Amino acid sequence: MFRVLLVEDSRANQLAISRLLRAQGVDVTVVNDGSAAVVKLVGEKAAFDLAFFDINMPIMGGCEALRQVRAAGIDMPIIALTASVEQDELRAGAVRHFSPCPMIERRVNVFSSKG
Repeated sequence: MFRVLLVEDSRANQLAISRLLRAQGVDVTVVNDGSAAVVKLVGEKAAFDLAFFDINMPIMGGCEALRQVRAAGIDMPIIALTASVEQDELRAGAVRHFSPCPMIERRVNVFSSKG
């Protein structure tokens, strides 16, 4: 089974994203901030196929969590979720690819129109 780590502080976003992924048969684990993600990935050495990291979170933001995960040698695919961070800040956090929000919004609308 495909395993995804969702790092997101908004309960509404956790529910929406989890629902979309689980409808596709994905096993989703949710944590509430970057610090918990670092513990899960680095400390517990939990294995995931993909992670979604919110960038703006309390305790530890997504960019700092990404830096720590990459510094620990973890090279899994990580998708940054954000509506307000500049591309340079994401790259500083070890994000390899950047997609502006209008593209993300369009894809979310496609998913949500399927039921």
